[in-house]
Amino acid sequence: MSLIFAVDTGGTFTDIAAFNMETGAVSYAKALTTYEDLVEGVMQCVNDLGFDLKNALLAKHGTTLVINTLLQRDGARAALITTKGFRDTLELGRGNRTAPFRIDYRKSPPLIPRDFRFEIDERIHGRGEIVSSLDLREVDAVAERLKKMGVAAVAISFVNGYLNNQHEAAVAKRLRKQLPDVYVTAGTEITREWYEYERCCTAAANAIAGPRMVSYTRNLEGRFREAGFENTLYMMGSNGGVLSVDRTLREPISLIESGPVGGCIGAGAYGEALGISNLIAFDMGGTTAKCAIIRDGKFSLKSPYFVGGYEDGFPIRGSVVDIVEVGAGGGSIAWVDDAGRLNVGPRSAGSDPGPAAFGLGGTEPTVTDANLVVGRISADVFLGGELGLDLESARDTITQNVAVPIGLGESAIEVPAAGILQIATVSMTNAIRQITVERGYDP
Repeated sequence: MSLIFAVDTGGTFTDIAAFNMETGAVSYAKALTTYEDLVEGVMQCVNDLGFDLKNALLAKHGTTLVINTLLQRDGARAALITTKGFRDTLELGRGNRTAPFRIDYRKSPPLIPRDFRFEIDERIHGRGEIVSSLDLREVDAVAERLKKMGVAAVAISFVNGYLNNQHEAAVAKRLRKQLPDVYVTAGTEITREWYEYERCCTAAANAIAGPRMVSYTRNLEGRFREAGFENTLYMMGSNGGVLSVDRTLREPISLIESGPVGGCIGAGAYGEALGISNLIAFDMGGTTAKCAIIRDGKFSLKSPYFVGGYEDGFPIRGSVVDIVEVGAGGGSIAWVDDAGRLNVGPRSAGSDPGPAAFGLGGTEPTVTDANLVVGRISADVFLGGELGLDLESARDTITQNVAVPIGLGESAIEVPAAGILQIATVSMTNAIRQITVERGYDP
């Protein structure tokens, strides 16, 4: 067994890299991300490389599944159980206005609606002792209601639970017995840091992402085993390390930036090999562009991490490599607003239907279409020649959706295409500026 490999599932592409420890050979493959079954895209990459998983000693996997689930708010139907009087912690949040100069600012909806938030008459003191004891009969009553509501996940977050997790642990144990098919998570199983709102958000997010991540991870591990892989599978953690499968099933929230972090760690490894201790790690994907800064050979970690950004997002307690992310990538959609201004992103065509040039049903112009029109990428070598690009479709969609609406007509199609690329480049440059100049570092 001399082979180690790593797979990353992104919003547009799934990538694999394999290293033969005996020969030193490195091989790569890429496939479109298969949204109907993400594991299918992974196995396609494995098959494209043509190696036998029986010979693999180690596998690592990074995925954007958790962050995309939370950003799109399409995770499991989840409920929250909290201390009596604190049902609205998720909704109240912090009292500060994160965007003081946006007159149209509105808070994002809470992760879990009020009808799915329940109170238990218990209380832990700020010094850690029990003030009001837990009555498990009350927990059983809530469990019956949850059964009728058809929830798929439950988050538990009690006030001051970080000091004494006795009540959270008892409720979690009871609910797992009463609701064996429901994903149950307690805040203190993820973090023992203080700040009630942040801990509550972390528990709620873990519950929302939990069922989907459990299903995906078990499916991935099962397909690997079927193909003969008998060794260790690790998942890429947001802190730059790796997680076991068991921990992944308990704490899927720890994979919130699993995919992007892997790229940043790789850039750091290159820097170390080249003797460069200060560098900027930049990763342009199909949906977003990410960057991080390495100083003296080290990344910075931040907590809390805000899903969706500080202004409109919600906090997660946990160590995450300090990454700045912007909605500009190869699949970012170019569009003209009501004022006749050209914009790029943050919406992405992803892999389904993908850019118009893919010929898979996409009709909106993207950065990839613009790159094809100006000649920066070739139509016959994309994806190793496996996916031929349709130049005429790219030209047509830019003409109809960009050139004509902004008044350029149908002649000089390269001009709006170049404009799309310039806007995308400025957006990505802003990400680098945010993580360097705005923090006092000279890039």
